[in-house]
Amino acid sequence: MNEQTRAEFAAAERGSAAFWYFPARVLITHPDSGIMEMTESFLPLMAELASGNGVPCLAGSADLLAAFVEKACSIGKEKLEETLNIDYTTLFLAGMGCVRTSESAWLSPGGLIMQDPWDRVMDTYRAWSFKKPAECKEPEDHIGVELLFLSALSNTAADVIEAAEGVWEEKYEKLSAARSRFITGHLGKWAGLFSAAVAERSKGKLTLYAGAAKLAEGLAELYK
Repeated sequence: MNEQTRAEFAAAERGSAAFWYFPARVLITHPDSGIMEMTESFLPLMAELASGNGVPCLAGSADLLAAFVEKACSIGKEKLEETLNIDYTTLFLAGMGCVRTSESAWLSPGGLIMQDPWDRVMDTYRAWSFKKPAECKEPEDHIGVELLFLSALSNTAADVIEAAEGVWEEKYEKLSAARSRFITGHLGKWAGLFSAAVAERSKGKLTLYAGAAKLAEGLAELYK
């Protein structure tokens, strides 16, 4: 692989890291005042990703995020933050039928958290020396944390390509395989279920969370 091709591969992995990070940032915690600007700046990248890749979820996500930005611009910063906080709480934290946010809650008998899927996620994190942010109080198999892990893998892959040390191609292949295994064995098993549940409960709400959930589903399909 020549230097130009290697640089293109590294740039693609940095882009992948950004795509995984965006829905993680939206779904892992209550929004802050910068989320609208972040989403707005992300839209051109989303449009590029969604065009011609054969994954309908990505185009759907781009439409939902664009609709969110259009609506957000019309309601004002203070009202936007208040509305997003209410939406986040009613979607994920409180009320009958709130959307489960962890793999164990979706895939374990009885919908319990921190069950076998959590154990297996932790095994993978330890193998790659990944830890969730210290300020994060969610379990490690929360959808936002799983997305952060995939973002970290992509950044590590870019680092390996850029360093081009020793048998770097083998290291890169190992990282790519680990990403595929994690998606197939974890995120890909429940991202679609999560996305559908968020879409159903988001009726009448701003479309930020539905767009982020749809993006997570689309990325899992694209990179599996």
